[in-house]
Amino acid sequence: MLRSAGQKTLTHLFPGIRAFASPSQQPRSALSQRIARTHPKAQLIFAAEDGPALEALVDSLGKGEGHEMDATKGEQVQSVLEGALLKYGRLDAVASMVGNVMMKPSTGSPSSGEVPQSSITSISDLEAALRINLHTSFNVVQYSAQAMQKNGGGSIVLTSAAVAESGVPHFEAMSAAKAGVEGMARSFAASFVRQGV
Repeated sequence: MLRSAGQKTLTHLFPGIRAFASPSQQPRSALSQRIARTHPKAQLIFAAEDGPALEALVDSLGKGEGHEMDATKGEQVQSVLEGALLKYGRLDAVASMVGNVMMKPSTGSPSSGEVPQSSITSISDLEAALRINLHTSFNVVQYSAQAMQKNGGGSIVLTSAAVAESGVPHFEAMSAAKAGVEGMARSFAASFVRQGV
């Protein structure tokens, strides 16, 4: 699994990028700036829910295009990625920077002598974490892989978190969602390796 998104890794992972898409809830300027700097000839496509922040990111980079998109909706992800493929003739790389941090403390306090009860994370909290993290990653990989197969392959990066592998108190929903992202990434990788994705 990819653990570092440093300049060397990105340069190795995305050689010769022609089109790069980055679906997210909020535009991620640090990664976007690094990609713009290390791949000055790349056609950059950014997609996010926050239109004004997206516009500010594109303006700050002085290049690229922005699309307002809800990555939990597969048809919107498909539309942006197919648009990139039509406009630029190929899609080389996609980085999904979607995620949220949801921590819910448990009831009871060991320091007061109370036995901690279950987490106060509700089923709706869990469903929201799965929708934001796992469903968006699924949509991004499914539609990116379809587009990339048309040009002989490409690279897809999904984001996870340390809580997916280690037991961190009060992060039950995020742990489940990010562990799902990691498992899904391995399965998709096995499914699309012969297509160069």
